[in-house]
Amino acid sequence: MGRGPTLELPPELAGDDDTSVQAVPLGGGFYFASFPIMGTWFELTVAARDAGSATELAQTARDELMRLDRLMSEWRADSPVSAVNRAAGAAPVRVEREVFDLVAKAVEAAERSGGAFDPTWAGMRGVWRFGDAMDGQVPSDEEIESSRALVDYRKVRLDPEADSIFLESPGMALGLGGIAKGYAIDRLASLLRRAGAKDFVVKLGGDLYAAGRHGDRPWVAGIQDPRNPSRVLASLEVEDRSFSTSGDYERFFVKDGVRYHHIIDPATGRPATASRSVTALCTDATTSEVVTKPVFILGPDRGLPYAAALGCEVVVVDASGALHVSPGLDGCCGPEAGGPGSR
Repeated sequence: MGRGPTLELPPELAGDDDTSVQAVPLGGGFYFASFPIMGTWFELTVAARDAGSATELAQTARDELMRLDRLMSEWRADSPVSAVNRAAGAAPVRVEREVFDLVAKAVEAAERSGGAFDPTWAGMRGVWRFGDAMDGQVPSDEEIESSRALVDYRKVRLDPEADSIFLESPGMALGLGGIAKGYAIDRLASLLRRAGAKDFVVKLGGDLYAAGRHGDRPWVAGIQDPRNPSRVLASLEVEDRSFSTSGDYERFFVKDGVRYHHIIDPATGRPATASRSVTALCTDATTSEVVTKPVFILGPDRGLPYAAALGCEVVVVDASGALHVSPGLDGCCGPEAGGPGSR
């Protein structure tokens, strides 16, 4: 069960209401279904009594993801998040309590990480171009600094009595992206369990949650070498936990010998330089999302204690290629798997 490539879809293809879902057999009583949603691909692997039952579970997942996409996506003009962004600097906007609570969690994570995680990162959207929009251009210092001024979680005003959100400065914008995907995975895991599923993996883009076991053994997830896609640094057993990876190899370009990637440090407005990749194992996917990128930005010395405080274990490949592993994962990644000091 490795981490497959992420396909970034244009917003108009991020979730088609007419998309059909059909589970197919994998053998051993497991079934698989996938479909595009939330700008990426959703995948479900589940133990079920037959294909019809598995298809019903996949349809349940699809319906929930469509609902969450309508609530949380900053790409949809009709979403509450977009309404908050349009009103930046002008007026607070009342939102559904579910949206309010997730934004509150995002702001709390920003405070805990010292701003390494910041839900107002979307104020810099378009300054750096990666993915389908990648043009290989490095923005000017002036472009970076003017947009970076719009990234500041401390300017998000939350009113729990009114369920309202206000962005203090015009041009600010919320981007729930990753944390919304993590929350969606947790919602799906809960729904699937309520529907009677015990052994399953839900995967959305680069994040997944594995429940139960794969037959008579645990689910196994691989950590990719950030400089050699064909090489697996380590394989980790995952049971009733989330697994998430952030890396500088996902969306990047190289110019004049320098690698520029999509994980932007809010403190500098530039690609973070402390790490090559971070993999987190946490009890839930929402927490995974507020661990991987901050640890990537903070680097292993500050990042491992940050992850531990949130109950997560991490594997960090630092900027030099050396491996750093949480104590709970000691022994998972020996020298033959790219141990300390490896390149």
